[in-house]
Amino acid sequence: MTFELVPDTNMFLGANFNSGQATVPSIKSPTKVQAGTMWSCSYGPSTNLNTYIYGASHLLQLGDLSLCNSTEYSLSNATNLTTIKIGDEVHPPIVTTRLNLSNNIPYKNLRTLDLTKTKLVDTNLSLVVGDDRHNLTPALETLKLAGSNIEYLTLAPFTPIVNLSLPSSIRKIELVNLLNLKNLTIEGYDNLENVEITNCPEVNQLAVLNGIYNSPNIDTIKLDNL
Repeated sequence: MTFELVPDTNMFLGANFNSGQATVPSIKSPTKVQAGTMWSCSYGPSTNLNTYIYGASHLLQLGDLSLCNSTEYSLSNATNLTTIKIGDEVHPPIVTTRLNLSNNIPYKNLRTLDLTKTKLVDTNLSLVVGDDRHNLTPALETLKLAGSNIEYLTLAPFTPIVNLSLPSSIRKIELVNLLNLKNLTIEGYDNLENVEITNCPEVNQLAVLNGIYNSPNIDTIKLDNL
């Protein structure tokens, strides 16, 4: 397992790897890392591995986490990340995992969230927070959910997303005021119950309508650009 850490400021970075079996955890000694440069830390294969990254709030990158096969990713403090990659098309995670994101501080730099073929404990992925539906990912451009088990997705209006892939498990599609969304792919339509796509001028809504034409569970359809 290798983490490729890139901080946004000059700082010391360190990591604590604890297999849950050893009496004393293995600690990667703190190292002074320059802003924008990569620091790699590795730990051999292990079961029940707990990993703690110090200085997470200053990280721009964590690297490819798809081979970690962790049962839980707690990223609530890592709100400066530009990319979160947990899933992968070729080497998908082999365990069901829990993804813990911030519930109040937005990921202001996050451009890509990749959950390809990831099985999540919570199949409701909400990228808004609070009663006012504050945007948790105001810079998000690419969201990859193909092959995952996500059933419900909530995106804030005016998210600058360009690329969105949805799995066949999706039950509800609500895309409103996504002015930059151009590449929308849906793996399957059989589980779809509700569809709303409004004020998304670049989306081919006719293709979506053709896809849901014979969907057995469809209840409501709202499209405005046919």
